[in-house]
Amino acid sequence: MHPFLLQHVDSLITVFGGLFCTYIGHKRAASGSDSPSLKLLRVLGPCVIIFGLLNFFNEATPKSQRRNEGPPDGNAAAEFTRYFAEALRHARPNMKVVIVKDLELKITSADGRDLTSFLDNAYDTYKLDPKAKADVIQRFVASALETADGVRDGVDRTRIVPVIKDRPWLEETRQALLARGAKDVPEHVFEDFSPDLVVLYAEDSPNNIRYLGAKDLELANIDRSELRALATDNLKRLLPKIERRGSNGLYMLTAGGNYEASLLVLDSIWSAGNIDVQGDIVVAIPARDLLLVTGSRDPSGIEKVKQMVRNEASGGAYRLTSKLFVYRHGRFDEFKEGDEVESP
Repeated sequence: MHPFLLQHVDSLITVFGGLFCTYIGHKRAASGSDSPSLKLLRVLGPCVIIFGLLNFFNEATPKSQRRNEGPPDGNAAAEFTRYFAEALRHARPNMKVVIVKDLELKITSADGRDLTSFLDNAYDTYKLDPKAKADVIQRFVASALETADGVRDGVDRTRIVPVIKDRPWLEETRQALLARGAKDVPEHVFEDFSPDLVVLYAEDSPNNIRYLGAKDLELANIDRSELRALATDNLKRLLPKIERRGSNGLYMLTAGGNYEASLLVLDSIWSAGNIDVQGDIVVAIPARDLLLVTGSRDPSGIEKVKQMVRNEASGGAYRLTSKLFVYRHGRFDEFKEGDEVESP
């Protein structure tokens, strides 16, 4: 018998039992022979069929997708980790998945390669909308599988993009990896963008954003001096249409949900006078997918942006910085109280 049928044999027996009872009850009644027992068979038979089918579909659905409302009360991070690990095992039965601790998995691919998967961003994304748990897990499982498969051969020059981060991210990421027992902490390639921001470089793939190191550049024969121009051109080509939403001097720029913060590297957006604000352009990037814009001489707009930044800081995935930045002389610098009018 097929393994799938063997796994659900109890449910199938229940369904066929219900069908048999229903068949006998109606057949005997049609032949003129009826009794309370046959009437009972005609009533119970369909109920048994329904019960068997419900049990079958419940067993056939991965446990990680059975409840859309999220894990029960208690250690939610631990429950989410178990669901995620189970979804990985279901998606790739020949891959070994071990829970190291909450939000950390050790994955061993079929060819024996080990890697560590941190689930912090997946968990933060899930907490924003617990009802979308199945979709969140499916998306991040696809990302983990792509990494585990190691399908890339070198670096694709056409997929290298710039990623904006606040400067503390570099050390915070390093310390977080060391605290989790990492022996080798990757040295990411980055450049200064402003006193508060840096530009990292990453390879964009369908399910992942992989930050590049010096070895990657060497293997791809890419000189650092050409990296910014190459990545910027790629970003322009790979991004969907950039859209501006809002009015009256308060706007949000959207570009697909992954690289909104990276739009800061595209000078053509900020220097062409396309965004009508009072004073100089002021932006906030509280998360990688959220880019807010207002004017330095617009107190109402500044206050609304600050409130939106505070709201974003209270929860969410891929958080960046709560600072605001003003665009002057072709660069972004931190916007502070009293910066409404440029100093002479």
